[in-house]
Formats: sequence, C-alpha cells, structure tokens
Amino acid sequence: MRSKLLIRQLSPHFIAFFLTASFFYIFLLLQRGASDYIKGMNGFDWVYLPAGIAFVGILIGGLSAVLGLFFVLITNYTINYPDVYLPVIVLLVMFSMMVQLIVIKSYLYLLGIGKNLEGLKHIQLIGLALLFSLSHSLCHHLNIVTIAGHHVGWAESMITLSTFLGIFCILILLWSFSKLHNYFFAG
Repeated sequence: MRSKLLIRQLSPHFIAFFLTASFFYIFLLLQRGASDYIKGMNGFDWVYLPAGIAFVGILIGGLSAVLGLFFVLITNYTINYPDVYLPVIVLLVMFSMMVQLIVIKSYLYLLGIGKNLEGLKHIQLIGLALLFSLSHSLCHHLNIVTIAGHHVGWAESMITLSTFLGIFCILILLWSFSKLHNYFFAG
C-alpha cells in the first residue's frame, strides 16, 4: 500500500527527469547534425533548440528536470572534453543548472505565479525566456572558458540571441501541437 502511494507521488518527478533528459539529448544530437551541414558565422548556431527544451523542462519539471539535464550535460562534457578533471565539470554544470533553476523560480515567485503556472501571461513568458537566455549564455560562457580553455569574447550576446530563438521555436512548436490537439481531439 505504501509503495503504491510512493510510486504515485514520485511518478511526475521521474517523468520530468526522463522526458527532459531524453528530449534535451535528442535535440542536442539534432543540433550537432544540423550544424555540421549548415555553418553560420564561424560555426555559430543561430537557433539553439536544446536551450528551449531546457527552458520548458525547468519551467514545468523544476528540480527533477534540472537533474535530468545535469546528467546529460555531465555525460556530454565528459565525452567531448576527456582531459578535464571530472569534479570541475560536475561543479560547473551544477552551478549552471542551479542558476537557471533559481532564475526561473525567482521570476515566477516575484510574479506570484504558482507551481501550475496559472496566470502566466504571454509577455511574462517572453520576459522569462529573455532572462533565462541571458543567464544561460553567461553560464555557458563560463563553462566554455573553464572547460575548453578558450575565451570566446563578445559571444554572450550571440549565445543569448541563439538561446532565445531556440526557446521561442520550442514554445511555438508546443503551442502548435496544442492547437492541433485541440482541433482534432476537442469534443
């Protein structure tokens, strides 16, 4: 009896963890594949879709989604930068994820928006996306400088733009799916 109750209480957390981790990883692979064929300004990706997945995951899933992103990013950085000491990677990714979680939760708290996101208006969501994009780009730049060992200069503004465009594309995609679902399955 207690195990069924525990499973029922933990199920949303496991779902948020696995969905965020799997979709983030899939979109990360798609992004890499697309950027191999389409090169922007010195290999820069103008639309970074994994950031949109991270944004939606953290917005809806909270700490469970952060843990999913944490494990995917640890694996990604460890594979791409095998010479970097693992505790450094863990601390940087943990710091980045916690900053992004705090940005989202603080923004929602200041607006008086609850866990179910009821009352969140479109313009507030766009403001949150801009704030998340800025925090994501600063944390990403910190990770690149520390892990890869090269300074990327004025790239924060470019990373902020690509992150925001990625979030915007994912939000439009989710909105389109909801409209299609309502059109075909609304009774």
